[in-house]
Amino acid sequence: MGDNNHVKVMYTLTAVLHKEEDMYVAECPEVGTVSQGHTIEDAVHNLKEATEYTWRNFQSLKNEDRLSPRLRWFPLPKHRGVSGEKVVKILCNKFGFSVSGHSGSHVRLSRIEGGTKIGTVVPLHDDVKPGTLHGILKLARIDQEEFYRYL
Repeated sequence: MGDNNHVKVMYTLTAVLHKEEDMYVAECPEVGTVSQGHTIEDAVHNLKEATEYTWRNFQSLKNEDRLSPRLRWFPLPKHRGVSGEKVVKILCNKFGFSVSGHSGSHVRLSRIEGGTKIGTVVPLHDDVKPGTLHGILKLARIDQEEFYRYL
């Protein structure tokens, strides 16, 4: 029979979009990925790229209960402009992450904590919007206030 025993599973995932200043922020609540773009189409394209990249590279996501949509409200601290490059530097230098891959305009970061691989995906944009940063930090399991101390 060979390799015909594989079952292909398909998921339908949600893209939640909102506008922040001059850009659109897109989030996939089921996986927790987030990205942004100057147009809705760009934001959705970047979100697909980040979500596919995360899905392929962080197998632990497939075993968590993240694959169910849920509503949530989160307050954002006063946002200071920050680039994707600066986010990567802070996460690597202050929180122990290392670059584990790169795809398109996104960088994958990971670290091992208590035997578990934790990862996030950062878009290398000049200005990472607050909603995008929130999603990056949520995947990285980093407290926003703690992160903001290093800006």
